[in-house]
Amino acid sequence: RICAVFCCTVKSRCAGMGNKPSQQPIASAEVTFTIKVQTLNGEACCIDTSLRATLSDLKTQIQKQLGHAPSSQKLMVGEMQLQDANAALSDLGIGADSVLSLVVIQEPLGQSKLDKVHGKKTNILPGGYLDPFPRNKLNEFEFMSWQAVCKAHEAGHSSLFMEWTEDIADLGESGADLYWTTRSDGHRYEYWSAAPGDNEYGVLIRVDANSMVAIGSGSDDGLEIFKDFVGGEVIEELIREGWPRPNFWKEDN
Repeated sequence: RICAVFCCTVKSRCAGMGNKPSQQPIASAEVTFTIKVQTLNGEACCIDTSLRATLSDLKTQIQKQLGHAPSSQKLMVGEMQLQDANAALSDLGIGADSVLSLVVIQEPLGQSKLDKVHGKKTNILPGGYLDPFPRNKLNEFEFMSWQAVCKAHEAGHSSLFMEWTEDIADLGESGADLYWTTRSDGHRYEYWSAAPGDNEYGVLIRVDANSMVAIGSGSDDGLEIFKDFVGGEVIEELIREGWPRPNFWKEDN
């Protein structure tokens, strides 16, 4: 992994005006920062931003300068990780004296094969009783994800009862859709969704740089997280959002 340190300095709009006092106070959101990014090997670059900019904006600028995808960036203030991508820098307490650390983590398996960090493949598998299983419909990483689905069924989780294996899959008439979302913890979450018997039936997969593992199941009632994976900010975030079926699963609904 690569670490970087951000040293923030403020550029005042009054720069170059000598000691003449400003007529009006400058709103904090108008202050601009030149953020110096320095890696352990001595390379450095500067990024201009403002307090109005969001954490997502900052990560996008870092990607343009250093080439690291936002999903691979872990920004820290001291020992606290900055996770809310939509939060303004001012709301995160980032000011002129802030020092941020960047840890670049490995991307989840197959991330480079995706053109978006969040997405959906409709009817990735056709409907019906698939015997033999059409492996040629999936790329290498999609099949790895399906294998994780199959292992969860083999493990005998009580919420998984359909015949989903590497050789046979009973998907119902509508076939299967594959959703994915890449989150602030550096993991990609995938959800295989089908509707055998017109009832929602699916499996939630977590993907990191080295493995894919099933961590939950889905039904008409929402996501059920397997006991070994319950808890954590991102898991709670997925449940709160009703991902990937907010019209049916979101708590407000």
